[in-house]
Amino acid sequence: MKTTVTLKDIAKLAGVSAPVVSVALSGTKSGTTKVTEETRERIIKIAKELNYKPDIFGRSLKMKKSLLIGVLLYDVNSRFFGPFIHGLQKQLSSENYAPIILSHATKEEQRHNLSLCLDRKVDGLIMNAWIDETTGKTDYEYIEKQLPQNLPLVEVYGQYQPGSYRVNVDNMGAFYEICSTLIQKGYRDIVMINHEGYTLGESLNTFFNTWQNFKGYQCAMSEHNLPTRVLTHPIGHKNSGWSRCSYELIKSLVKNNDIPDAIVCIDDVQAFGVIQACNEFNIKIPEDMAVTGFDDSPFCTVVSPLLTSCNVNSGEVGRQAGSALLKLISGQKVKNHLVKPEVFWREST
Repeated sequence: MKTTVTLKDIAKLAGVSAPVVSVALSGTKSGTTKVTEETRERIIKIAKELNYKPDIFGRSLKMKKSLLIGVLLYDVNSRFFGPFIHGLQKQLSSENYAPIILSHATKEEQRHNLSLCLDRKVDGLIMNAWIDETTGKTDYEYIEKQLPQNLPLVEVYGQYQPGSYRVNVDNMGAFYEICSTLIQKGYRDIVMINHEGYTLGESLNTFFNTWQNFKGYQCAMSEHNLPTRVLTHPIGHKNSGWSRCSYELIKSLVKNNDIPDAIVCIDDVQAFGVIQACNEFNIKIPEDMAVTGFDDSPFCTVVSPLLTSCNVNSGEVGRQAGSALLKLISGQKVKNHLVKPEVFWREST
């Protein structure tokens, strides 16, 4: 039968008191209990040899904290979840916090999941907010009313919850880099494919990621005195329609004999539709037209030609979100953070 190792067991072997062991293992300082660095190292070594596991439940009661973090994720961003959760868990585990990870596809599910987290007295919340894919509306007013006062909140992949700390991807910087590099390669007539709601990002602060994509594109083109041209399609749902939409846009360009030097897409799904159309209408990539995507899905290295795309580094987003929330919980000040994506240049450019 497995025997639980206690602080008293470690104290006995270390020749110190249980409070000394507690202070040494917590890594904190105490006004009443002094621990030398030599003693601390000896206690930590003994604890490892005994495979000591801290009593999380007991610690949470003593600290008057749940040691739980609520994590609400919008499932439209599901491609990012794996690396994001891994980076987040790694960061939270350093302070013995455990995430309650829940995903939502609708406003109602988001409300239900928020209630589940608040009922469990989470010490903080990380949120990737639901957004109506047609109107761009969110549920921030309801969320704001439900959140306890001073509950630490970090928003990821969005900026829809007023007053929250935010960890986002530097979409603007990424598209600036992509377009600037294409210009350096000699491309001049560069066209962006975006959805029709992207301009709402400027006036209504919604679909802000796609608006930031456009701003990066616009900045690079303006810097070289080149005109911008954006082809739009209905917002719809990217997984079910964006590829076909971009296919039809290229088909229309072919019909009008208006093939640009390059197409930059805000999503790989769009780029796959572009590649399909180019293959069908005998447009050589990149000789006749370069193509870039965004998100760096696994299919980028399967399609022909291999697709240039941008990895949004979701693992780092998760790590930064976890780090920020832990600081907020401990009362420290934090600043909004942008994670720099990495562009992978492949055969399509």
